[in-house]
Order: sequence, then structure tokens, then C-alpha cells
Amino acid sequence: MTVETFAQKRKVSRMSQSRHNELDTNMSAPISLIVQKNMKAFGILLSLLLLTLSCRPLSRSEAHQVAQAWFDNSFTKCDQDYFSKYHHEVKALGGVYVNKYGTDVNEALFQFKNLSLVFEDKQVTSTEKLNGIEAKGEAVVRYTQFRYYDGGKWSSWEDIPLVFSGKLMKAANDLTGRPNSPMYLGLEKGKNGWSGQSSIWNIVSCSELPPL
Repeated sequence: MTVETFAQKRKVSRMSQSRHNELDTNMSAPISLIVQKNMKAFGILLSLLLLTLSCRPLSRSEAHQVAQAWFDNSFTKCDQDYFSKYHHEVKALGGVYVNKYGTDVNEALFQFKNLSLVFEDKQVTSTEKLNGIEAKGEAVVRYTQFRYYDGGKWSSWEDIPLVFSGKLMKAANDLTGRPNSPMYLGLEKGKNGWSGQSSIWNIVSCSELPPL
């Protein structure tokens, strides 16, 4: 093989390799463009899906709906705060401490800051099912501060938890493992429907509130 022939073969090989690289480049460009378009379309679809899920209201259990109905029928929202008339006929059972000094009342108008209902569905045990319990749940009414009106004036604001003052009520709640608080609601559904809704909190009319 002469030097001239060898040089010609190398030139042909370089031209072939150059065409091969150009072909790979031309093919990779459309593939890359397709991938980018598909990723963009996937991102749009994912965003639409997340937006749909965020706008869809979360379904509430029957127990949660019962608890919410009790809350709506027990507390009245006037402007930014909630109000309710607390009443229990027997102070030894339904009295509540309203300050850290041990003052307790069994009838008073309450004003709450940042009142909200926190609900949790509870698992029905096998023993409860045998006793006819179909569903149950627990709710707690939370707040940041409260004060009460005793018929003459508003009290100072307090941030303590409201608890029953009566020893009999505390003993009963300790026996059943429930919080000793008028802000707690334990619901159960049996053959006769739902039970556990408390009647100690009562809605009031905003127009009838004493001067704040």
C-alpha cells in the first residue's frame, strides 16, 4: 500500500465518521425535543391534578357531621368571637372553674377567642360492636382565651382550660377515661342513633349580647 492510498483511506474514514456524528446529532435533537415536550405536558397534568384535589372538599364521616352540627347549635359567632350560654342545673355536677383562684359557675355567658372544633373518628372495638355500637368519635372545642358575664359585668380574660369543679363529675369522667372538661364531646352511634351530644352550651343572639 502506497502512502497516497493510505492517506485517501484515512480521508474517507474521517468523512464517514463525520457523517455518522452528524446523523447522531440530527437524530438526538428531535428525541430531546420530544422528551422536553412530554415532561412539560406531564408537569401541566400534575399541576391540574393537584389543583383539583386541593379544591375538592374533604368528605366528613357521619360522626364528624354530627359533631359539627352540635358545635353550630351550641356556639354563636358574632364578629370575630364566639359566644355561648353555659347552663347546668346542678352545680355539684356541672360547675366549671373559670379562673385560677377556684371560682366556679354553673350558669354564665361565655365569650371565646379563636374557637374551633377538633374532631377525630375512633375505632369501634369488638366488644363495643357486640354491644350494638356502630361508630364513634371524639371532639374537643379549643380556644385561646375566654371570659364570662355573670349578669353584672364581664370578667377578666383567662387562658386556662375549662374543667368541671364537681367531684362527682370528675369521678365519673375518670371512670370512663374521658377528659374532665365541658369542652369535650364523646359520640356513639347505636341502634337508636347518635348519643353523647351535650346540652350545656346554648347559642345566643348577637343582638342580645351585653356591651363588650
